[in-house]
Amino acid sequence: MLLPKIHIKEGQAEGKISDPIALLKDIRIAGSVFIDLDEGKNPSLLKDMIKISPGGHIAGISNVDLAVELLNLSAQTIVVEMEEIEKMIEKIPPERITIRYTGNEEEKVQRLLSLSSTLPSIFSLSNLDVLKLIHKAKPKNSPATFLFEGEAKEEEIIHLIKDGISCCVPPSKSQFAQLFAACLKSDREDKLIPTVVIDQDRKLIGQVYSSNESIKEAITTSTGVYWSRSRGKLWRKGETSGATQTLLQVGWDCDHDSLFFKVKQEGPGFCHLERFSCFGVNNGISKVAKTIECRKNEAPTGSYTKRLFTEPGLLNAKILEEAKELMDAKTKDEAAWECADLIYFALVKAIGLGASLRDVEDELDRRSFKITRRKGDAKPHILQQIQEQKTESETKS
Repeated sequence: MLLPKIHIKEGQAEGKISDPIALLKDIRIAGSVFIDLDEGKNPSLLKDMIKISPGGHIAGISNVDLAVELLNLSAQTIVVEMEEIEKMIEKIPPERITIRYTGNEEEKVQRLLSLSSTLPSIFSLSNLDVLKLIHKAKPKNSPATFLFEGEAKEEEIIHLIKDGISCCVPPSKSQFAQLFAACLKSDREDKLIPTVVIDQDRKLIGQVYSSNESIKEAITTSTGVYWSRSRGKLWRKGETSGATQTLLQVGWDCDHDSLFFKVKQEGPGFCHLERFSCFGVNNGISKVAKTIECRKNEAPTGSYTKRLFTEPGLLNAKILEEAKELMDAKTKDEAAWECADLIYFALVKAIGLGASLRDVEDELDRRSFKITRRKGDAKPHILQQIQEQKTESETKS
């Protein structure tokens, strides 16, 4: 993995784009970033950045409670100096810690070797020789992974990536694009890379091919750019049809020989047959959500969904009704039926308030990062209502 590294000092990012939020939005196409904060100052800025781009790695935090809060907000790891490991590991799982060491002292290197044999943490090093030594010496069953924070030539970074070592890179789309393309490999004569295209809901909408040139053009312009095999040149999606794409994220597979592009698709869709997906019609919850969104804006006469949008009392009553019927379900078929009803009405409620299915999925993804959990007990008055209903039902029977 290539991690753009954003260094923030006194509230400003180093580099051409000094606004940290603007820089993050510009480079989050990489999927995950490394944020190095100046001695933990301005935690509110960090929180805003994490909300914009979940899954980042945060350095410069020495306060344990703040570290836990950032991880709960959806930071992937907290980057910890070796001297602070014991303090952090009391409250933070080791797999959510990146252990950082920038020197080459023999005693500390030996300790890193010991830690990397047992801890499922990321080990971040700036000294290339130390990194190679520890990576080579670690046991085959070691749960540790490694990150290189130092400077290196392109050839060395490519070698590290192919060895499974992540690398920090400058927070520049052009530099990221150059390295990202260089790390790919192809066994095809034309050296093209198979590229799967997914939409914002993570649904497959197409499969195309990318060249070194098209990859760099796509990343630097944040648009859907591929390689046309029939025309032998760059293919800018939607240039003539209007079905353009905004490129949101790129990534490669485990072998670095295929790509995914996550895009915001405009127009009728990706397919030349004017369908949204080349693989047929979307099904499941995403299809239901899209239909509900359409009914909100434009509905045929007699649409029940439109009625629910205009009668909030009816909608709230239906949500309660379907929740109760799901509670009372006794068989697999009953559970599936009532759950489908409840999901439909819940989506109407959410979409009516401006929250899309994607927003719901993003919220679930954020919650998966939490390392502290609430007890999760039901509210007393809800438990009392359920008990009263149960008693009433037993009395009637």
